[in-house]
Formats: sequence, C-alpha cells, structure tokens
Amino acid sequence: MENNRIIDLCWHDDETKALLNKCAEEAGFAIEYGRLKGRTEQDLIDSVKGYMAVIAGDVERFTRPVLEAIKDDMRAVMRFGVGYDKIDTVAAREFGIDVIVAGGGNSTAVADIAVMYMLALGRQICNFDKEVRAGVWKRRRSPQLFGKTVGIIGFGRIGRIVASYLSGFKCKILVYDKYLTKNVFARYGVQESTMDEIARTCDYITLHTPLTPETRGMIDKEFLSKMKPTAYLINTSRGPVVNQADLFEALSNDVIAGAGVDVFDEEPIARDNPLLTLDNIVLSPHVAYNTNEANALSSEILIDNLSKALKGEYCEDIVNP
Repeated sequence: MENNRIIDLCWHDDETKALLNKCAEEAGFAIEYGRLKGRTEQDLIDSVKGYMAVIAGDVERFTRPVLEAIKDDMRAVMRFGVGYDKIDTVAAREFGIDVIVAGGGNSTAVADIAVMYMLALGRQICNFDKEVRAGVWKRRRSPQLFGKTVGIIGFGRIGRIVASYLSGFKCKILVYDKYLTKNVFARYGVQESTMDEIARTCDYITLHTPLTPETRGMIDKEFLSKMKPTAYLINTSRGPVVNQADLFEALSNDVIAGAGVDVFDEEPIARDNPLLTLDNIVLSPHVAYNTNEANALSSEILIDNLSKALKGEYCEDIVNP
C-alpha cells in the first residue's frame, strides 16, 4: 500500500489509541495522532494533507474547500461514531472521498444512557442525591418507568436497541421514522406513530435521529407545548435537533417535567448557558457513546470499514456511496 497513513484528530485516551493501533497494524495501516492548532479551514487542511484517511472529531468541519484541498491523497474521512453532519458528503463524493462511520459500534452504549435518563429523571435520582448530601431528607413520590408510554423518534440501530430494553419494562412504544416500512415496526413490536401523537401521548420521548436540514430544530416550542406536563424529553442524538431556547423556556415554565441532554449546540457547553441554572434537567458532556466496550468495537468496525472501502467491497457504513 503506497500511502497507508491515517491521522486521528479525536481526543482518544491511551487505551483507545492502543485498540486502534492494534486494529490498524493488523490491516496494514499506520495511525498518527494529531491536534488542530486552530479552527480555520487552513488549519484543518494543514493537519490532514498528505494522509490517506482521517478520523475526524466532533469539531472539524470538512467543507467543500477543505475536501478539494486534500483530495489528491485523501481516500476517506471517518467518524469514530455515527454523526457526520460536519462533513460535506456530496463534495466528498465528487472528489472521490468516502465518508465512513463506525455503524453499530456505540449503539448499545447510547441506548444505555437513553434508558438511564428515563429512570434518573422519573425517579429524581440526581435531585435526591443533591438533597441528601445537603442534609435534606425529603421523601417525594416519583413515577416509575414500568408500563409507561415511550416515544422513539428515529428508529435506526440505537432506537431499536432502546425499544428492546424497554420491552423489559412492559412499555408501550410509539415510533416515528418516515423512512421505514410498516413491516419494520411490526418486526420490533412497536407502533408506528406521528410526531404529533408522540408529543401528546408519551411519558418519555427519546431522540435518535441524525442531524440533517430536515431534523434541525424539529423539537421546538410547538412540539414541546403539545407534550404532557408530566413528560420527559431525552436527547442523545445531536444538539441542534432540539431548539435549545425553546427547551429552556419549556423547562422553566413547567411545560414539561424535565429533560436529559447529552448533546448541545455548542460543545463544550458555555458556562453561561441558561440550561445550567435548571433543576429539572440532567446533563452529561456528550459521553453517551463513550464506553470501554463501545470504543473497542468501534475501533474494529472503523478499520474494517476502511479496508473494505479501499478494496472496493460493499460497506453499508459508507454514507455517500
């Protein structure tokens, strides 16, 4: 292989780097680890030019000018997870660059946190913890997850695993995904639904949709106003899927009972973000995907996908075939 160099721009720890190195070496690749020195397009070009592939992080924007500048050597722009909204997939295809994700690598990890949020929010675990530490011993009643109605918006790998978890809680599951056929819903024992019905009837609503022009801001003031005042919203997909200002207003005015949020418009979240002032929201720093098991599996999947792409073999995780 004439050029087998991969540059990794992610904030991977030493354990994950070791996993990636092992997988890469077995496949005949050599991984180098780098950091962007700035946020301009030229900074990104300078960081990745000359490499055969790049593992992109959450902040790098592979725009048309960037892709055109690196097209001579670059064969693939990869994501360690599944989000690729910061990559111009159309331009990448024009320049012969595959956009590759690690499909399925972190699906169970994200599903874990989605269900964890449902339990933590309903049972008020975070608030109870704060109160006990502060010397407050107040026994409030709280709703259980068992038997509740849950809405899943986006029914790909993660959404389907969430559904399988919730079946153990005997939940009624409503699903909105306009791109699936009816037999898919029947196969997983869920009920096909509309956004409006999910908003009006569900006790918990969890988002598992990619960020696209169609889904950007899809959870807005209108949607939130239809939700039950006892309902909870969980977002582990992408920050801009939810209108953050509208969510703050809904939580501040008890339009909904609470929210669990792992992803934000701006990451890291700004210290003056008004969501940080609320008690009815549980926050985490975009870590839903980040488990020991998910990192190991994602490493294997990503390198295997790159090998398939370079050989011209079919790979379902090439998002711009």
